[in-house]
Amino acid sequence: MSDHLDVSLLMTKNANFQNSAAVHQVWAGWARDASGFADELRGFLRAVEANGGRPSLMNFPSIVPTELTEADGHTLFMQERRPAHGRVLAIHSYVPWAGQPTVADVPNVVRAMFETDRLPQRRLPLLLDRDEVWVPGDFALETFERGGVPRERMHVLGGTLDFDLFTPDAVEPAALGAPADHFTFLTNFAFSERKGWRHLLRAWALAFGPDDGVCLVLKVHSEGKGPVLQRIAAFLEAEHGSGWGTRTAPIVVVDDVLAATEMPRLYAAADAYVLPTRGEGWGRPYMEAMAMGLPTIGSRWSGNLEFMHDGNSCWSTARSSRSSTAWRSSSTPAPATGGSSRTSTRWSRSCAPSPATAREPAPRPRPRGPSCWSAS
Repeated sequence: MSDHLDVSLLMTKNANFQNSAAVHQVWAGWARDASGFADELRGFLRAVEANGGRPSLMNFPSIVPTELTEADGHTLFMQERRPAHGRVLAIHSYVPWAGQPTVADVPNVVRAMFETDRLPQRRLPLLLDRDEVWVPGDFALETFERGGVPRERMHVLGGTLDFDLFTPDAVEPAALGAPADHFTFLTNFAFSERKGWRHLLRAWALAFGPDDGVCLVLKVHSEGKGPVLQRIAAFLEAEHGSGWGTRTAPIVVVDDVLAATEMPRLYAAADAYVLPTRGEGWGRPYMEAMAMGLPTIGSRWSGNLEFMHDGNSCWSTARSSRSSTAWRSSSTPAPATGGSSRTSTRWSRSCAPSPATAREPAPRPRPRGPSCWSAS
């Protein structure tokens, strides 16, 4: 199965090149890293290569390297050594930064997205320095236009996945440490305020008790503000008093670093996925969970609405406030709004079965993709 990316969108995006067959794409970014940008970049390179394109890759030295599939490793190896030729289009797939490279004498395109409802102003000159801006969906399109990027310089190109890798029932589930007879909710994210971890834990503690036959597994990595376990324990103790662990359904924290090739096993071990985020540029973890067939609970706001809808998703009640850039511009988290903690427990009760049916097979939804990809 290929990534099902509509490569014609990639090959004809730039107005300077009406004859797409004459275009040689040179992609730039951290292609061998563990980040979402890197994973998306590998997806684009994989799809273009599989559909007859022969792109080149300017790979940046890895910051957080990850293990790749044999196929991806071979593809990147070839692309890094493939010389540019003919009419070149440079595509930069990373967060814009001061000092970002530019390929001289050719059109330069940036792949960009932010998780906020407005464009960080320090990024605007970096975006305008490019000939075109490719965004993943309408959320970013509208945000960037309000922020000062002319609409005529932007194009929408949705994300994609390695659907050969993210295939339900094709991998051995990982050992998450959840009780074997419990219905397991999974979430995975960088441990930051944007991901709404306080809201998630508050809702969990109010929704489920120790005898409800459910377990929450948090696959997280810390962003340098102290050990995750201690921060979670301190928050729950402040919210619910000492001995909170005896009054709530079990919570398991996994902070191991997983290779990109191991991520499908993580989802395969769960029964449902939940992430009450305050904002996503695209929502890659949602798409991964849905591709693995998990009932998925998310926020009805931001970039993930390109492929999540009432027909394939459950919703948390909280959403980002209109001041959602605060966490990025000043490291002050934006307050979650849109529902009290007690009403927000609806997300969990709506997807969790009774303990008697907790281990019955869950339905396997697939994401409804935008025009540029499909999970079918």
